[in-house]
Amino acid sequence: ALGRTLPLGVSTNVLRHEDELTGVVAVFQDLTEVREMERRVRRNETLAEVGALAAGIAHELRNGLKPISGSVEFLQRELKLEGESADLMDLIARESARLNKFVSDLLNYSRERDLALEPVPLDDHLRELVSTLRHDPRRAPGVQVEYRGGVDAPAEARLAIDREQMRQVWLNLAANALEALGERGTLTVSWSARDEDQVTVEFRDDGAGIGAEDLRRVGEPFFTTKRGGTGLGLAIALRIVERHGGGLTLESEAGRGTTARVTLPGLQVPAAQAA
Repeated sequence: ALGRTLPLGVSTNVLRHEDELTGVVAVFQDLTEVREMERRVRRNETLAEVGALAAGIAHELRNGLKPISGSVEFLQRELKLEGESADLMDLIARESARLNKFVSDLLNYSRERDLALEPVPLDDHLRELVSTLRHDPRRAPGVQVEYRGGVDAPAEARLAIDREQMRQVWLNLAANALEALGERGTLTVSWSARDEDQVTVEFRDDGAGIGAEDLRRVGEPFFTTKRGGTGLGLAIALRIVERHGGGLTLESEAGRGTTARVTLPGLQVPAAQAA
């Protein structure tokens, strides 16, 4: 494709006839898929190592945080603080809560629950999600949440997913979009079934977008462009999607919004409706 860089492999063989060199055959091979596979293997190895380390760190942090947060809650009930003292106590409480969330993210990242797959009506599943998002306290009054169901797809069609783990994926993608939108804009949740073998779910926002340099690193553990973020939410979402046999990609451009696209194995139509 014009303007696109491809990794190529090349091998050559000489042609001889009666000990005379008559030509050279060069074979070029597009190594894009091979390089992508190598990248995934390296990333998964890194994720496994980080996950094991994160679990140990998280347990140690939680052991220290529990008595701190418990003591602060007790002191806030017992003491009638005012002015700067009250502000300092609130700061301790907020930071304890933030660290506790970070620890929870670390633990969620480091341990993988077995998938409890079940046939879930995708249309109903996503409509319920959108309804939840419209009442989400993180959504500013100037932000609209729209839903577009699958075109020409049976309403009864079901997707084999772990309902709770995939809900974690959807909420993470939605949270990122709401953060990017700020005070106004539109988040559009949609899905489509291009064929029987693949379903695509998209979260599209018209927010600030992500620059090319940052976009390449989004999804890496501990990398974040969000103020106060841990960089683990999208990494967890990516692992959940890949364990379902799917993929998660981001398309974005600074100032033009972002689209998070999840592809999953295809829909199933119950026999009664299919007949």
